[in-house]
Amino acid sequence: MKVKEIIKMKENFPIDGEAYAIGKAGEKYFFAWGSEYPYADEVPIYDILNGDSGISWHNTKKEALVAMSEAVEAVEVIKDGEIG
Repeated sequence: MKVKEIIKMKENFPIDGEAYAIGKAGEKYFFAWGSEYPYADEVPIYDILNGDSGISWHNTKKEALVAMSEAVEAVEVIKDGEIG
């Protein structure tokens, strides 16, 4: 599906060459991560939850933003050594 808009992007996160992004395609919103989907002009219309690059679909922008915020927080907790 063609990406209409990238609403928010956190580039070079969690490592160089990767990103977290919130976007809109069709009438739905997505949270994408990795080196592929955040930068793509077209994205799959289904969730890809496993792998280095992935995408999750959400009915509202707020739901997509919450998904991204939770993922960013999880990475920061791990980097800070609070887990493990």
